[in-house]
Amino acid sequence: MRNWGLFIFILLLIPCHFTMAVNIHKAIYGRDDRYNANSPVLKAMHLRTIRATAAQVNKRMLKDFEQTAFYKLTSKDYKTLRNLCPGEEEMFKDEMSGLDCSGFLVGEDTLISAAHCFKSSFKCRGYSWVFDFKSDILHTRGHAYIEKRNVYDCKEVLHKEQDSEKGIDYVIVKLDRKVEGRPFLKLQSHELISDNAKLFTVGHPSGLPVKVALNGHVINNEFDHYFTTDLDTFVGNSGSPVLNEDTGLVEGILTRGHLDFSYDKDLRCNKVIHCTAQTCDGEAVMRASAISGL
Repeated sequence: MRNWGLFIFILLLIPCHFTMAVNIHKAIYGRDDRYNANSPVLKAMHLRTIRATAAQVNKRMLKDFEQTAFYKLTSKDYKTLRNLCPGEEEMFKDEMSGLDCSGFLVGEDTLISAAHCFKSSFKCRGYSWVFDFKSDILHTRGHAYIEKRNVYDCKEVLHKEQDSEKGIDYVIVKLDRKVEGRPFLKLQSHELISDNAKLFTVGHPSGLPVKVALNGHVINNEFDHYFTTDLDTFVGNSGSPVLNEDTGLVEGILTRGHLDFSYDKDLRCNKVIHCTAQTCDGEAVMRASAISGL
């Protein structure tokens, strides 16, 4: 009973914006290879993927801003929401956080994300999808102003499949209207990813403005419906597309991985986990070839 009580106590310390399924985590592998959308290291392929990627956000966080063309999004900074330890050298710790999952366009009004991001029907009707949520649009501390034209509602869930034993975890969402002026991402439908493939992903780690994680490699390619990689991802990257640098195709969807944070009992705060090949098993990516229902 004492162990169970400790477990409940730790859970209560986790901010409510990130109450997701157990083991839906990610981590940092070696050097942190995440970049903001305006980084000069990004190529045309990365920028195109940013345009096609959206963040899932609770509608209660979006308020009509004085009858203008903008919503006002209100939240807190990353270090506060995640209770990061003082002095923790975590990238982006002062940026706004609080968004939920990631998703990406595969059609003019069709988006794919992770199934565990839709645990209830409220995750459709109570949440919106925001494109172009970038660090450079934040105008004041704790507030962002989002163009209404970049915000779409979930009209319906077209198909959802989740099987933890097989590693299948995806949902196909129909948006409330067609998405204008954005590319659709193409899925790898049949070929097995090469063990030597170079990978990248785009999404919203820890609910942050969109980030591109580069220099990913395949760790384990032996599973039928998923493979593992060393991409630097966190909770919030769930539903992010993982793309092949050579082909530009979506090889899969980020679904789960190693624990993000370790809890310091003395300081009563969280530290980001930095992985090595010996300490972490990798981030699970459900193969795009496992997707049906499109």
